[in-house]
Amino acid sequence: MSELILSCHLGINHQREHDPPSEPFVFQRITQAGCPTPAAALSYRIDKVTEIYEGNYTTVYRASLLGQQSGGPCNIVLKTDVNARYPRSSMFTQEALRYEKDLQHMQGTYIPHCYGLFQATIYNKLISVLLLEDCGESINFRDESLSYLDNQIFQLFTNLHVSGFAHHDADGRNIVKNQDGKFILVNLEHSGPHKCGVLLHVL
Repeated sequence: MSELILSCHLGINHQREHDPPSEPFVFQRITQAGCPTPAAALSYRIDKVTEIYEGNYTTVYRASLLGQQSGGPCNIVLKTDVNARYPRSSMFTQEALRYEKDLQHMQGTYIPHCYGLFQATIYNKLISVLLLEDCGESINFRDESLSYLDNQIFQLFTNLHVSGFAHHDADGRNIVKNQDGKFILVNLEHSGPHKCGVLLHVL
């Protein structure tokens, strides 16, 4: 089974401030029914993170991932509920299913590549960590003179609908622009099955 070793606290040690540090923390990869199983057990490591978003349910970090499959650090986005006011591990398993099963064919093209969902029970609390490709910065429709009818952006949602799903959180913060100027759809936490009668690509 693949594992993730966290050598950065992500606030975990603040859960019980009187306990001595027990890092690094080891998370096991969760492979759900219908999702591809890694050909071999892999060990990933994250040493440093930079927080980019914190909400009631999720905290998002940028980080460098060290693993057996790459020759050097890989830039990723790490989503976790370690600091969540209302932890919802079910939302992480649902989002992982979207990346690794339902929309796997869109990975690396219209949605980020997913490196897997990892979980561990720490201080009697189930903590989830979802590792995703870092595809760039969120767009601002006002600053970039864009709209949902922009050809590339409209194509993102069209492809999602053709695949039988709706995003349900189509905000500018969930559309990122990579170094090549290509738009990528992120944050599939609220996505769900959808039938709208669209059978062919509109654009």
